[in-house]
This record gives sequence, structure tokens and C-alpha cells, in this order.
Amino acid sequence: MKAEDEKYWVLMSRYLSNELSSDETDELLLWIEQDPSRTELLQELQSSWDKAVHYKDYHTQYFDVEKAWQKVSLKIDEKEKPKTVINLSWLRYAAIIIALLNVCWFSFKYFDNRKQIRIENMDGQVKLVNTPDGSVIWLNNRSKLIYQKGMANLNERVLKLEGEAFFEVAPDKEKPFIVFTSNTETKVLGTSFNIKHQHASVIVSVVTGKVSFQPIGETKERMVLLPNEAGTYSRQRGMLKTMYANKNFLFWKNHQLSFENERFKNVIASIEENYQVKIHVQNNSLLDRQITSTFKESSFEEVRQVLEALLDCKIEKVSDNKTYVVY
Repeated sequence: MKAEDEKYWVLMSRYLSNELSSDETDELLLWIEQDPSRTELLQELQSSWDKAVHYKDYHTQYFDVEKAWQKVSLKIDEKEKPKTVINLSWLRYAAIIIALLNVCWFSFKYFDNRKQIRIENMDGQVKLVNTPDGSVIWLNNRSKLIYQKGMANLNERVLKLEGEAFFEVAPDKEKPFIVFTSNTETKVLGTSFNIKHQHASVIVSVVTGKVSFQPIGETKERMVLLPNEAGTYSRQRGMLKTMYANKNFLFWKNHQLSFENERFKNVIASIEENYQVKIHVQNNSLLDRQITSTFKESSFEEVRQVLEALLDCKIEKVSDNKTYVVY
């Protein structure tokens, strides 16, 4: 697709949202008049935009690009215009643009900047959020939560999360509680669970109740999670369900680590992640030693002393304050 053509696709999208200046509008209309197929494309886009503005059911708003292309192709076959040569590549781009318009409308519908509550936590401390429906949310550091004003009065309780949060959802069978994180959807009626968006993956860990977890719009990949189950989604690996034996993933919230006959190798990994340190072991035979201990509101120095006693070893700090060596 030529750079000049891309310019006009941008102009068409801005035209539909009434963002074009008079000069830009004249330029776009002149370009459309030069090829009859472009008029049909603009009509298709306008029709899709109008439907999106009046759309009510978010469950069916996700647009399938391939189906859109098939629909447009059928229209081409039905019309016999011997004097007009229609550029099919343009129509395929039209299907893609229509899909983008639907997605944009979905974002606008649920997260209109004029009617939303935005809560950001950048101060390093866990922030407690009480939503209008009676749910309680713990927001981790460097995380953001967005929900609509008057959420308790809406048919669905819809939120958007960036980062990590633990949810205790107020039960309401008539009003599902839906959290959108990256390109995933987590849906519950009343339960408690943790959502963590990190790098290219989203992890949902259920503590109580039942949770539905899926990539947005992909009902075939929907996963039902029960207590002590975690669902992970990434574009590379898709959906994966696992079991967890402890709640150490909630260290950021309750400052507690618990290990029961856990290999020292796994204990190190958990301590490194939650205390932001690096631990090197000189004797690899120690890595298979099993640890049983619970650390509640403990500093790293306290954790270090307990591990030294359990393993009969010495854990010393090296030049870097964040790096330790196990002798």
C-alpha cells in the first residue's frame, strides 16, 4: 500500500469522526471521485460507523475481519459493472478499517473519558479502592484502574486494569463484574482473585469462587478457573491453566511468603522477585534442599538469618547492595 494511499485511509477515518478541516474534506472528496470503487468503500465504512454508534450488546461487537472480507466479496460478485474495475485490495483494507472502528467504539462506550474514574498508584504503597458497587480492590504499585461513574447502577460492572490488583467482588448475580486487562477479559459474579499483567502475559489467580478468563472475543478459548487455579494468557503460548500450592503471588498485598517442603531453588526465585535482590549459590547441591518456613512482615535481613540457620550456610552481601552469595 502506497504512502499516499495510507494518507487517504487516515483521512477517511477522521472524516467519519468529524475531525476533518474544510480543506481536508475537499481533498478527500476529490480523491474519492477519481475512482468509483472508493465511493462504495466510504459507504461501507459509514454504515459500520453508524451501527457502532447505536450498538447495545458488547458481547457481539467484536468484528471478524475475515467475515467482513467475505461479506464485501459477496457484494462484489452480486454486482455486475462491466465498465468499472474495482480494486479488491481496497475492499480488504475496508474490512480491516471496519474492524478497527468497532474496537474503537467499544473502548469509547465503556471508557468514555468524560464519565470515568481513573485511579493510579505510583507511590510504592498498596492502594485500597472501594468501588460504588461495594467491591474492594487492592491496587499494586505502578498500576492503574479505570471504571465508569455510577458503576453500581449499570447493567454490568466493567473495569480496565493496567498492572496488578487483587479483587474482592461484591456478589450480584444480575450485574456481572468484568475486568479488561491488556487483550483479556476476566468475568465473575462474586469472588476474590488476583490479576497480574506483566510484560506480554496476563495471569489470573483465583482464591475463592469461580472466574471466567479468556482473550477478548475468543469464546472458544474461554477458561473457567476455580480456587487454587491460575490461568495465564500470552500471544505466543495462548491459554494455560496451572495449580498453585501457596499464595506467595500476593506478597505485594499481605507481605507474607510461605514454603512447605519447597526446593531451595524455588525459594530463591520467590525471594528474588519479592525482595528485589539477586542470590547466587556456590554449592549447587543446596538448590535441591527442601525448605519449610513462613515469613510474615519480615525484612530481607530476617529472611536471610532464617535461611542461614535452616541450611547451615552463610549468605553474604557482595559489593552490590542487591546481590548476595550463599557459601
